[in-house]
Amino acid sequence: LEAMGDRAAGVALQREALEMRRRLYAGVDHPDFATSLSTLGASLLALGDPTEGVALISEALSMRRRLDGTSHVQGCSPPIYLGIPRRAALPP
Repeated sequence: LEAMGDRAAGVALQREALEMRRRLYAGVDHPDFATSLSTLGASLLALGDPTEGVALISEALSMRRRLDGTSHVQGCSPPIYLGIPRRAALPP
């Protein structure tokens, strides 16, 4: 849906998937849960919501580090994502 220009609907589905995984993996770290966190976080950053986007990506990064000691989530390093809103907030 996001690719078709309906980003809000895409984010709504990502939220639904995240909540399902949150219930499925309640209290347990899991790679699929980390992926859902980072995917929704990246979408929110793209839509201009750095507060929630950064929080979700930070949670994904922490989980991924607990799982396997890396910061690799969904093919891109969350520290790279986390630099986006910070750079955007800097004056020209």
